[in-house]
Amino acid sequence: FDYCFPPTTTQEEVWAEAKHMAQSALDGYNVCIFAYGQTGSGKTYTMQGEEGNDGITPRMAHEVFKVCDKLKDTHTVSVRCYMVELYLETMNDLLLSTSNKADAPKLEIKQDASGIV
Repeated sequence: FDYCFPPTTTQEEVWAEAKHMAQSALDGYNVCIFAYGQTGSGKTYTMQGEEGNDGITPRMAHEVFKVCDKLKDTHTVSVRCYMVELYLETMNDLLLSTSNKADAPKLEIKQDASGIV
C-alpha cells in the first residue's frame, strides 16, 4: 500500500492524497483504492462520506466526469468503474441496486493450488 491514514484524518486530507489517481485513471492507468479495517473503523465513511462531506468515491467521480466534460467536443471517452466488497469470504458487487442483489450471480473468490487469491 502507499498510505495508511490515522483515525483523525479528514475527508479533505484523504482526498488530497488520492486526487492524483483521478488523473492516472484518465491517463489510461488502472486505479485501485483499497479500504481495509475492522467493522466500524470508517471504511464506508471514507469511501462514501456523508451529505455535505463527500468521501473518495463521489469526489473521484466528480473529478473524472468534470475532465470528461471538458473533453467531450474533441475526444470519445469511456468510463468503467467496479466497486466490490469482500466480507466473510464473500464478494459483493456494491454497484448493484438493493432490489437486484438477490438475483445477482454469486461472485466467487478463487485460489490457486498454493492458496493465492
